[in-house]
Amino acid sequence: MIKIKGTGRGLRILVHEDLAAREPGDIESALRQRLQTMGDFLDGAQVRVELAAPRLLPGVVDAVLRALESVPGVSLLGIGVGTEGMADAVMDTEFHFGNIRSGQTVSSPATLVIFGNVNPGGRAAAVGDLYITGALSGFAVAGAEGDSSRRIYAGRMNPLQIRIGDAMARGGEASESSGAECAVVEDGGIAIYPAEEAIGRRSDRLSFGTADH
Repeated sequence: MIKIKGTGRGLRILVHEDLAAREPGDIESALRQRLQTMGDFLDGAQVRVELAAPRLLPGVVDAVLRALESVPGVSLLGIGVGTEGMADAVMDTEFHFGNIRSGQTVSSPATLVIFGNVNPGGRAAAVGDLYITGALSGFAVAGAEGDSSRRIYAGRMNPLQIRIGDAMARGGEASESSGAECAVVEDGGIAIYPAEEAIGRRSDRLSFGTADH
């Protein structure tokens, strides 16, 4: 029910739908047992855990983190969930834990949720929507394959540059908002509104343009 595959970005730990549907404690126990059979092979490994599930249930993130903590030297790249019947299908949503530093890029073929900041010089890109729980101070892309209906959410919006589909905008003055904001494509350009509202006035903090390919 758990497969481990090597990739150019580290290891993928694939959790089959039969296990992913169980209680968090069962998932933790199974992951611990599987990881402990790998011995020194996992020392220094970067891993991404992917579960064949329609959503990330409460407690599963903690279960995965506790299981990985039982194996020294392992670092977590992210957690993904997918709705297909097998865990090695393309993920619908991926989760990245930690800040994205200058010079670092985190990308996803799905919707990407970042629990942290995108620092100046860092880059986050998603084919789907992009959610950043902290501050966006670097580069951000949603709808990376041209889907202009996608959105970028950030706890604090102060990007160097953002792109949604083919629309691109460069950052200007820092946002005066104290809450989360949402960037959307509107009339061919990018507008930013308070995240709790789907409407609002167009931001004057960004200059509109077309993305370079």
